[in-house]
Amino acid sequence: MVGGLLFASCNSNSGSGSDSMYDTNKALYERSIKYSDFGTALVALNYMLLEDSTNMEYTDSIARLYMRSGSFDAGLTLGAKVMEDNPKNYGLLEIMATAQEYKGDEASLTKAFRNYKKLYEEVGGTKYLLKQAQVGIIKGSFDVAESKLKVVLDSDEIGVIESQRADGGSQLVDFKAVAHLLMANIRFNQSKDKEGVKHLEESLRISPEYEAAKLMVQRLQQIQQQQQALGQQQAYQQQISRQAELERKKAADKKKYEEFLKQSK
Repeated sequence: MVGGLLFASCNSNSGSGSDSMYDTNKALYERSIKYSDFGTALVALNYMLLEDSTNMEYTDSIARLYMRSGSFDAGLTLGAKVMEDNPKNYGLLEIMATAQEYKGDEASLTKAFRNYKKLYEEVGGTKYLLKQAQVGIIKGSFDVAESKLKVVLDSDEIGVIESQRADGGSQLVDFKAVAHLLMANIRFNQSKDKEGVKHLEESLRISPEYEAAKLMVQRLQQIQQQQQALGQQQAYQQQISRQAELERKKAADKKKYEEFLKQSK
């Protein structure tokens, strides 16, 4: 079906034919979005954009689809073009910040932090403080991240934020549970394990089904077990070394005694 659309679009010359093709591509785009077929949706949108290359609404949609499908660079390039035309397109700005965070390189993380900061200042919402803290932790800027988290923990605001699950799904988690988990992450990175454990316990007290916190507990237990096993192995090796040293000492003492007996004859 897509192949037919491509052929028709390339060979459509009349005005009425162009209008018909535009309507067909629009219908295809809407149906593709409905069924999360982002690849086909991108094809349809690109052909719609050929009909009106100045339409920022189409460019916005293409940018979002590119980023949603993992083509971050293409999506961010188009997104920047849309933001120049409309700096208050906050929905797109949030998607761009998320894409920059996913990219993970230093420059992209700096842009993500700046965009989350702008969203917090101009739109408001605790989730943008949490996002700034999260990016700060990834960058290793623990003091900056902690300052954002303290604002969240001292706030009276009640709310939830979407958190990714290991199976690709998501769950809604209390703001403060997320803040405590991020604080635990900071404390463990600072080798302040007791404080980290307290924050982790508080996170699970607030949201007992918080998967990310549960996974952190599992990782800590695995590390503890590995350390215990390593300690046992080291203790065993030390015992073997001591035993070998005793055997060498006995052998040396025996040799000295035998030499003494020879000299006494």
